[in-house]
This record gives sequence, structure tokens and C-alpha cells, in this order.
Amino acid sequence: MKKCGKQVNIKNKMDYQKQLLLQNAHKFNILPVTSACNTSCIFCSHKQNPGNVQVYSFGSLSMETIDLLLPFLDKNKKIIIGESATMLMEGEPFCNPHLKDILSKLRRTFPDTPLSITTNGTILDDKWFKFLADIKPLEINYSVNCINPKNRKIIMGSKITNDPEYVLGKLACHSINYHGSLVAMNWLTGWEELEETIALVDKNAGSTMRVFLPGYTKLAPQNLRFSQSYVIELRDSVEKLRKKYSIPITLEPPFIDNLEPEVIGVIRNSPAALCGIIKGDIIKQVDGVNVLTRYDAFSLVRKKANTNLKLLRKGTGIHIEMLKAAGEASGLVMDYDIDSSIREDIRRICIRNRRKKIWIMASMLGAPILRELLKDMDAEAEVVETENLFFGGSIMCAGLLTVEDFLMAYEKIRAKVKQGDALVLPAIAFDQQGKDLTGCFYREIEKATGISTIIL
Repeated sequence: MKKCGKQVNIKNKMDYQKQLLLQNAHKFNILPVTSACNTSCIFCSHKQNPGNVQVYSFGSLSMETIDLLLPFLDKNKKIIIGESATMLMEGEPFCNPHLKDILSKLRRTFPDTPLSITTNGTILDDKWFKFLADIKPLEINYSVNCINPKNRKIIMGSKITNDPEYVLGKLACHSINYHGSLVAMNWLTGWEELEETIALVDKNAGSTMRVFLPGYTKLAPQNLRFSQSYVIELRDSVEKLRKKYSIPITLEPPFIDNLEPEVIGVIRNSPAALCGIIKGDIIKQVDGVNVLTRYDAFSLVRKKANTNLKLLRKGTGIHIEMLKAAGEASGLVMDYDIDSSIREDIRRICIRNRRKKIWIMASMLGAPILRELLKDMDAEAEVVETENLFFGGSIMCAGLLTVEDFLMAYEKIRAKVKQGDALVLPAIAFDQQGKDLTGCFYREIEKATGISTIIL
């Protein structure tokens, strides 16, 4: 198989990093302030990357660079710190020595824009909590992971423990809105740790709790690997905990195979909670408009003000009015599935392609949902499951697919593909230049197969 990665000189690398920073700000409203991190979590994806993956560490941004990025941020959208949607390596934001100055400048420049910071919490102290309380509106995404000191050292690989009970208590004391998360490695920490961590976040007024199934690549050591039976056990455990605790608990990835817009939780004191929506409700209509997917329901409710909802509750249809401002968060917690507008995009591609067939390359996680969306659609389209063979292990997501993976998937359908057919690839697998994580251009697929390729 042809390898597309190539060496880049220092100037090109710096220019590309700048493009990635601008893309994060302009397209995703993300301000990645540092690639530095003060922990060494055993589940960190960067430790398991194959050698020719092109990811970039940029250190800690200076105030000068921050000034360059600020004009590209949208004041009408939440500004995200501590995450990345591109090939930039995200780190622990509180490791940037200028973070207080950065946050102060953001608040002066965007006085009413919500800020969202993802952190492991190990650096936070009383002075930081007081500062954070003064720059609201603010949302903290706290990577708790586990609360037992011994387990924290195993999982996070750090001598800095900073008791999560202290962090959670301070967040609650200062009324700072926050979401907890953990990477579930229960074969190392024990199943009791999962519930104890969720219980502590619930006790300290957390808005939601995200449980992540750890991903591992083909290069991961044996102690980081798990079997399919563990996935099933984790799903069952999360479902039991949802019934026991009031805090909404999500499992990521959710491993869903239907499009039913079911509510898996409701945030305390939110518009959804105040109007009486409960866990298990299924949203059928928003202001008289039928909704097909979870994404559609969630997005439409958020967009609208004072919405009238038709719900299905234990098989009975009911009507509820939710009082909220347009664009205000509803407090609904739902699994993420798919934007149904993709159905029309695919229909248009089929029409343009006339009587020829389109082959839609989808990840192992996305294929069942996409098939459900396209069910009963009168079009010559077929979903092709594409394995993450380049990364291997338990990786199953579209964002980590490579040109090499798509070519391997094509080999399985080669005998059925005819001249004039088209391949549709997920846009999330490529950067703004059309390159995958190895630096390979998506048009290489067209050259290798002779089949037209379309990014969607």
C-alpha cells in the first residue's frame, strides 16, 4: 500500500501550525492555549500514535499570538479552551503561564460570551477558584477520571493528586457550572470506582457526567486493551447508574443503532427540567415539526424560543411547552447521532450522478446510523463500513480514518463498483487542505481507483 506521509521543513511546519490555530478559532471557536500537560495519563492517545501521524505540539501561546486569534472568534458562540478540532495537540490549559491574562482579555473583549475550559483540575487552588468565579459565564469540563488517590496515580501518571473532592466542592461552592468526565478503565481501578466517582460529582451539583470508553491503537501495551465483553459490561453498568443517580450520564461512544430522539437525562434547574421533561421521553415534534434524529431534536429545541413539544412517554403521547430564550441551552441530554440534512445531501449527489451508484464510506460506529438514516430512500446508494486499520486496536471513528483505510475498504467492493460510480468520504477525516492525519491527499483515492471521490 502506498504511503503518503512526507517530511516538511520547519518553515512549512510553522506556517501550517498557524493555519491550524486560525482554523480552530474561525471554524470551531476554539482557542487552544497550550500543548503542555502536567500529567501523563496512560490512556493519552498521543502515546499510541503510529510514527507517520502528523500532529503538532505548539507549546504555550504567547499573548501576542492570542491577540492575533481573538478577531477570528465568534462572540455569539461559546469559546472553547483546552480542546482541539485539528491536528494540534491539546494540553492542560492551566499550564500556560499567561492563562489569567488570556482569560481576563477574553472577558474584556467578549463580556457576555460563555467560556468553556477543559481541565484535569490538578493546578486549581483557592485563588484560581475565586478568579474563575469572577469571569462567569463560565463552564468547566473537569476530567475527574477517578477519586481514589492510588488509582489516580495509576491512571493519570502524576504525583500531583489534588483531591477531586476538594475540586468538586469548590466548583459547587462557587456555583461554577461544570461537567464531569472519566475514562472508564475499570479492569485497573475496579467497578466500585466508577460509581463512587459519579456519586461524588452528583453530590456536588455537576451538570452532567461523561463516561468515555478508552480507545487503544494496535501499538498499545496489553494492559490497555479490553475485550468486547468489557464494552457490554460498561454499557450495562452505565444504564444501571442512570437509573440510580439524578445526574445525566452519557457513554461515549454511545453504540447506538437507531435514530429515536430519546432523552437520556435532564440537567437540574434547566428549562427542560422546569417544564417537566424526564429521562426516557422521546421527542416526536418541535413546534409541529417532525424530528427524525436526536441531533435534529436537540438542535431545533436549542434554536427556538418557548417551544411546544410533542413527546412519547412510556407509549403515551403528551404535549409540553418549554419556556426559554432562542439559543439558550435547553438542559436536554441526548446521545449524538446524525444531522438528517445529510440525507438530502446524499440524495442530491445521487441525482447528479444520474443512474450510477454512490458508495458511502463510513466508520464502523457511523455505518449503522447512516444506514438507518438512508433506509427507504429511493436512491442508488450503499454504505460501506470502513475499518480503522491504520490505527487499529479499538479505534472505530471517522475522524481517525486515513486514505489507506479507505483504499482497503474499496478493495472489498471493487468487483461491484462500475465506471461512473462515485465514492463519498466523510469530511471529518480530512483537514482544510483535504489531507488525512498522515498528510495524504484524498484525491489519491481517485487516482488509485479511477472512481470519482466526493467529500461530505
